[in-house]
Amino acid sequence: EFSGKQGRGRERRLKEFVGGSAPPTAKHCAAQTVHGVPRLCVRALGAREFSGDVGWCFPSGCGNSCLCCGRRRRSGGGAAEVFRAMQSNEMEDYDEGPSEVNTTKASHLVKVHTDKLTVTYNGKGNHNQDVGSVQANRPFSNRVLIGYFEVTVVSAGQRGCMAIGLANADFNLMRQPGWEPWSYGYHGEDGRKFFNSSRGEPYGGKFTSDDVVGCGLHFGTREIFFTKNGKNLGVAFTDPGHSYFPTVGLHSQGETVTLNFGARPFVFPLDEMLREEREKLQTTISRVPLNTATVHQLVRNYLASEGLAGSLASFEAAAALPTQTSYPSGAASSLENATGGGRANGVAARGANGGASSNGGA
Repeated sequence: EFSGKQGRGRERRLKEFVGGSAPPTAKHCAAQTVHGVPRLCVRALGAREFSGDVGWCFPSGCGNSCLCCGRRRRSGGGAAEVFRAMQSNEMEDYDEGPSEVNTTKASHLVKVHTDKLTVTYNGKGNHNQDVGSVQANRPFSNRVLIGYFEVTVVSAGQRGCMAIGLANADFNLMRQPGWEPWSYGYHGEDGRKFFNSSRGEPYGGKFTSDDVVGCGLHFGTREIFFTKNGKNLGVAFTDPGHSYFPTVGLHSQGETVTLNFGARPFVFPLDEMLREEREKLQTTISRVPLNTATVHQLVRNYLASEGLAGSLASFEAAAALPTQTSYPSGAASSLENATGGGRANGVAARGANGGASSNGGA
């Protein structure tokens, strides 16, 4: 939409952003990220196919509003929705979670073996800018309670300067996770944890050859934790923003590690932790006081919001409840659509046989 004075301004900003004169391609746009979130506007989502050159809109700032149309980006899985709409093999759905090392983005100082899980450092490790880091092909899925992966240290090499952690998609792969902004790391040579720092803090002890270290992100509590040989080392960081990409750094000759994203059983008992977390949640929920009237109202509002007028009438009849004449605006609209206005203005719409209807009984 580049017509008129405003449109020409949008086109100019887009061209400046991608550094060229031609309209940006979908592939190009998906490569541009802010805090790990693709710079894509979801305005065009719908029935359109996304291929070839498309007039994309770019979010400004940290990705909340569009540079072109000014609309706010959808919250939640906006990035994943964009990737689904693009229907490209190179831009997979982030809901799937990580499965292997991203070989197209790995540092030139490492060798990624054919299994796309084993990584060997090939550099000299002489200074802080010749780290060899790799990232997973996808970030943790936010559809899971806990994102987790493990690294087996096949060889600690000369100095054991290995690191495991999380980072965003813009992470500098010539640095260790934890040294750069929006990256978090646990380092093997000194056992310290790092966040946007080269000094770090004491954490979980050193790790070396034959150790298995893991990194997890609890989406419920927004906490990052690390494990060593099956033991949880405790919360290391909180509120990690969009740093969801599993990241591993190597920095001395001979270092080799193998990553595990869940295709093989983890050393850390993740299933047990998940079970404990569900039990905690269930306990918390069970402590919330709910009387019968509150439960009845919750059921009523749900049936109304889904437009299930017949089921609502049946429920009211079975529970001997008086007919409710007002509902929240969204529920009222659903009922109006379902009954042709029969209950929209407080008019009861019971079924002919004591509240039973084709929508299903209570």
